[in-house]
Amino acid sequence: LEFNANLSLSQVNLYDSGYTFGMYNGDLPYGSNWGQDSVSIQDEHGVMQAFNNNPFIKYYSDALKVTRFYFSNGSLEHIKLTANPDYILRNAAITIQSWGLRLLPDGQAVEGNVIDGEGSMVWGERAARYDGEWSYGLPHGIGTYIDSFGNKYAGEFKLGFFWGAGSYYSAFYQYEYDGEFILGKRHGKGEMRYKNGIKYNGEWARDQMHGIGQYSMGPQYYYQGEMKNNNFHGKGVLTTPDGYIKGRFKNGKPHGLCDQYSNQSGQTLSGYWVDGKKEGEFNLNAFGFDRKVHFKNDIELFPEEQN
Repeated sequence: LEFNANLSLSQVNLYDSGYTFGMYNGDLPYGSNWGQDSVSIQDEHGVMQAFNNNPFIKYYSDALKVTRFYFSNGSLEHIKLTANPDYILRNAAITIQSWGLRLLPDGQAVEGNVIDGEGSMVWGERAARYDGEWSYGLPHGIGTYIDSFGNKYAGEFKLGFFWGAGSYYSAFYQYEYDGEFILGKRHGKGEMRYKNGIKYNGEWARDQMHGIGQYSMGPQYYYQGEMKNNNFHGKGVLTTPDGYIKGRFKNGKPHGLCDQYSNQSGQTLSGYWVDGKKEGEFNLNAFGFDRKVHFKNDIELFPEEQN
């Protein structure tokens, strides 16, 4: 995979063999196969264009990409897919939206080597400062960042981004995060702790709590299980001072088959929730005895109401 300066995927190379890479075993573009000749590919998908009059390279082009086929002794052995520059340009904003903060070398160097060594740079009227390692003319390696708002980061950098293991403090949102970053965003495993006591320890994807983790609002109120887009979503257990709910969750609420246990009564309710509300027939286990109960919109129905 090859990327341009804006980290947009610009080229993909597929090989059937080689000293560096093993054979690519996935589906090939245009339904082609390794070892296939150009005539049989063209029989299926139309005549390919010659590339710079080179008889060993032919290609197809569309609005998204150029697909070049490389032949050796008449057999396909290498495919190169190159993104159309106009397509990348039109979609550059989408790529940049997936980034977090990036430090570009457009500030003022104040000391050291800010090309390929250790040095410091400030931006604005000392509104932000980076001290640490540089490579390619960008913060790259171990370093620290601080800005005039009080935000701080210490850890690994790549290509100007928080990227790798690091610790970040947000002055505005009053939280600390220790864990992994990619492209300036929390991504991987990490723990976030808010000043008010709320914390989350688990998996992240692009700054979202996403994956397996534990979200806690105190020692007696916490959720352990699957997360999606900052919500309880999937299999999990929500524990509160009153007991727990174990089962399926959707968008932060019980949704699907769940068991609810009450600490006070020792009773267990088993049945289906819909958007956080009990709905339909449930099995109630109390003092070792089972009986059926019915709910509508989270309200238990009397026997005469069940029809």
